[in-house]
Amino acid sequence: MPRTRRTPRLETRVVPETLAKFEQLCLAEKKTKTQLVREAILFYLDHRSKTEVRKQEEEQASRLEKIANRICGLLYKVGVESGAVARFIYEMGDDEERDTFEECHEKAVQHMRNRMTAEDKQAARNLVE
Repeated sequence: MPRTRRTPRLETRVVPETLAKFEQLCLAEKKTKTQLVREAILFYLDHRSKTEVRKQEEEQASRLEKIANRICGLLYKVGVESGAVARFIYEMGDDEERDTFEECHEKAVQHMRNRMTAEDKQAARNLVE
């Protein structure tokens, strides 16, 4: 008869109250101590692995949020600066130049709207809200 391979053995100590509760659980589950200990170890390892993955995902989400906030801040800054330049050009012109500026502005807005995809438009709406 071939010899069966022995697996490593684990031992630990617990206080009598914990042992009594554990033995009651063994009886209730109709399982041996070894079975329950094995299940407990496997459960713990699985839970710990999932917890580590969740923690990494939360860290990545936090980093992405910081990046998105930075980009939004930069876009806001660019918008303010270009708005100031546009306002300066508008204020420096006479009535005919202002009319031309407004016409160009409207054409530029329309051009951008026509080039936007549905996803772009939804993203723009989300930024405004």
